[in-house]
Amino acid sequence: MSHIDKLVTQVLLVVKTFGLEEITPVILSNGGNLIIHLAPYPIVARLANVISQEEANIVYKRLNRELKVAHHLQIKNVLVMLPTELIDAGPHNVNETWMTLWNYVPPIELQRPSPSESVELVNNLSIAMKDFLEELPVLGVWERTRRSAERLMKNSDPRIQSLLEMFHEVDKKMVLETSVLIPSHGDAHVGNLLPSAEGWIWTDFERMYH
Repeated sequence: MSHIDKLVTQVLLVVKTFGLEEITPVILSNGGNLIIHLAPYPIVARLANVISQEEANIVYKRLNRELKVAHHLQIKNVLVMLPTELIDAGPHNVNETWMTLWNYVPPIELQRPSPSESVELVNNLSIAMKDFLEELPVLGVWERTRRSAERLMKNSDPRIQSLLEMFHEVDKKMVLETSVLIPSHGDAHVGNLLPSAEGWIWTDFERMYH
């Protein structure tokens, strides 16, 4: 039995304790998270692909915070993937990793957001997150942006050097004035927007930071 098959089997055992039976698991994605539709129920299981106990502890906190983020954004009238209310949404321990349970959104066709629509989606999300009071990492994935900028330092193109000067000014301000930072999705791209009958729904808030 493969690692994925073992995880799926464990997921079915966990949800069976809540009365969910005769499930046909449908794997929707297997990347940083294993995402499984628990058909015929309108529930999606998301499992973090982690190995070490240290990573599992970090992931538990991250996933627990993600559930709180979803409820916060719902109150703020932002379209967001919501935890299931049919059973306990978790996090649940599954074979030394953690799982959360979410509403299943049937896929539909939507025209890809235009640049201006994308900016509006991100802006509305940022405004709604301003008063989210849970503790968050500071400048989390921003470190990746710093490393990317460092790799460009030796590039002699004056346009790139000009952009790097602007970047360093912004970076300095962010480091020195962390009190003015607001929560950020941390991974706000079209892959984390789901098309639904209501419009584009935000998902995957695991990398949120100030």
